[in-house]
Amino acid sequence: MRYIGNKTRLLPFLERTLRRLGIEPGSAHDAFAGTASVGRALKAAGWRVASSDIMTYSYVFQRAYVVAQRSPSFAALRAGDADGARDATAAHIMAGRERLLRHLDEVGFWVEADQAGLEVH
Repeated sequence: MRYIGNKTRLLPFLERTLRRLGIEPGSAHDAFAGTASVGRALKAAGWRVASSDIMTYSYVFQRAYVVAQRSPSFAALRAGDADGARDATAAHIMAGRERLLRHLDEVGFWVEADQAGLEVH
């Protein structure tokens, strides 16, 4: 997704700068995450990433590209078990949400969570 303010074009510069400065992967926060391009690139490079943005669409990108550890399996849907797939998906989402909340708590963020998503302070 492209929009004004997208940081995708900055990724080569950021990657070069991290290498040039000898900064090894660790923990990073992608503030104003937008389409999560920076968080996604850092995660792919081995960083542990926390991300935030006030926009709801960004929360969806962050969940898909930064929080998710793998692509979801839809095997239960293929097998015709829609209820089982829904339960497994809900359990996976809640487990990921709990891991994120624990991580944010560990690094000292105050987190408010509700049905619409997370607010990090």
